[in-house]
Amino acid sequence: MKVYALLSWYDESSDHLRRCVSSLEGFADYVIGVDGAYSNFPGGTARSDPAQARTIRTTASDAGIVPLTWVHHCLWESEVEKRAFMFELARSWGATSEDWFLIIDADMALAGFTPGARERLATTDLNAAEVNWHDMQVNGMPSSTLTFRSLFRALPGLTVERTHYLYVTPCQSCGSHARHEDSRGGQP
Repeated sequence: MKVYALLSWYDESSDHLRRCVSSLEGFADYVIGVDGAYSNFPGGTARSDPAQARTIRTTASDAGIVPLTWVHHCLWESEVEKRAFMFELARSWGATSEDWFLIIDADMALAGFTPGARERLATTDLNAAEVNWHDMQVNGMPSSTLTFRSLFRALPGLTVERTHYLYVTPCQSCGSHARHEDSRGGQP
């Protein structure tokens, strides 16, 4: 069982990126950072300053996490498209249904995890889990600590639809999609 941290970022401070990635030490096996602005972002580009990707890769390597950073060839149509792509990129790197996807943004830091958390993930029959996060201010201080579903089993077909927090998988019996919204989306 492996944990793939899926990091969506664009034009972030190196301090935010460093804090975010280093908070994953001991929990994540991989960090997959996907760069680029959305098409409706004023003045956005497909790529941030390359130093930001280097910060992610260096911090991850220093923490014992395998890094991959991706720069899209053009602006992303939407946040939904970018996040769905992160799932596919992780699968192309070997993620299977035994693994987990941890959804993270650059202004977040893992608030810690209990001993044995990875072992519980490896043995549970559940497909989603709640995570404690710090929302980080630019000055490096947490503005709040939140708990919400942002850890999902890497099930085949898991994707994002309609809004950035609606994660769905195909229903095995009918082919339609089942909802796995995080608590920010209002669904338990």
